[in-house]
Amino acid sequence: MIKLLASIRFGPYFLTQFLGAFNDNLYKNALIILITYSLAAKSGLSTDTLVNLSAGLFILPYFLFSAFAGQLADKMEKSRYIRTIKIAEIILMCFGAIAFLTESIILLLIILFCMGAQSSFFGPVKYGILPQHLDEADLVNGNGLVEMGTFLAILLGTIAGGLMIGFDNGAYLVAIAIIFFAAVGWLSSIKIPIAAAVDPDLKVNFNLLAESVNIVRHIVSYRLVFLAIIGISWFWFFGAVILAQFPAYTKNYLYADEEVVTLLLATFSLGIGFGSVFCGYCAKHTISRSLKMLPVGAFGLSLFGFVVTTLDPTIVGTQAMGFKEFISGNGNLLIIATFTAMSFCGGLYIVPLYTFIQYYAPENYRSRIIAGNNILNAAFMVVAALFAIVFLANGGTILQLFACLAFINIIIFIYSFIFIAKFNRQSFKYS
Repeated sequence: MIKLLASIRFGPYFLTQFLGAFNDNLYKNALIILITYSLAAKSGLSTDTLVNLSAGLFILPYFLFSAFAGQLADKMEKSRYIRTIKIAEIILMCFGAIAFLTESIILLLIILFCMGAQSSFFGPVKYGILPQHLDEADLVNGNGLVEMGTFLAILLGTIAGGLMIGFDNGAYLVAIAIIFFAAVGWLSSIKIPIAAAVDPDLKVNFNLLAESVNIVRHIVSYRLVFLAIIGISWFWFFGAVILAQFPAYTKNYLYADEEVVTLLLATFSLGIGFGSVFCGYCAKHTISRSLKMLPVGAFGLSLFGFVVTTLDPTIVGTQAMGFKEFISGNGNLLIIATFTAMSFCGGLYIVPLYTFIQYYAPENYRSRIIAGNNILNAAFMVVAALFAIVFLANGGTILQLFACLAFINIIIFIYSFIFIAKFNRQSFKYS
């Protein structure tokens, strides 16, 4: 894997996508902290309203623009397409820097929406380019590294954004950082090798809603690819619900403070990363072997989902515990280990599915299929938020919510065997 990271066909791409995810989350978390401690009071709006509005504004572009982005990614030469996106990011971050320095809530939210749009344009090419640069022997490992890099970038960006904005001159630090990392991302994108357009004669449909529907319908016609995308979307549903509960779970059940929330986020992200890389190692360079990890990962998600609901925290004080106090309790460490094991299994689960849709999707439609995957992922995450809200509003507890997810995931565990059986009977590339 080190050799793959050092190669020109993968290294520059990996760094580009890593820095993009890092910068997105640096900006988002700095904005959320600024809203929570300053801008909400100044604007006269509630913190909850602005935070949830921010989350919605970032995810909305995936519904609006993914279909259009998928068409462009199939029509254009991909390395040039990526460089264009990175130049757009630099321009956006310049305006984002102005927004932070002036503390303009309207401009900050507009830039956040535009960043979501920029990310939605990058999504289809992020996965669509890999099969053009990597053969089957490297594709599983490449996906494992991408998933590890993405979650590590999310974690580091989130931490960096929170730390930077907390300094006395935090707005200046954030302003400089977001422009700097956008520029470095563009520089790394220059080294990405050419990836020829797979459908250069494609006539772009500018009716975004109609094209989104067309793409989803087209995906359904490739049954195994569609089943893989549903499996991926379920993973984002599962993860979105779990991650959204961490603050309340930490405060009301673990009796700990924000440092422990960060610890949970860190271990969960790292667990997915290590699971993703381990899946690549176990696959031994073949997609069929990587699919054997699918039921293992699905089983682990349910198993550790149930286990975490049975564990009692170690209470070591009457006030909310910080990091050092929290990790002094053996029961607390067991809870952290269980969430880490759960996310590790998530990495085992997600990499085979992403690799499958890249390799087995028709080449001239691949980026549009990945765009459709992004649309469905976003839809599942919205439904996940609504599901958690309704469940908790009707008297359910967070632990019961975790158990409910683990129970539903048993269906996915069964589905994984059905998927593998269908793959073994229908092992060919769509043309």
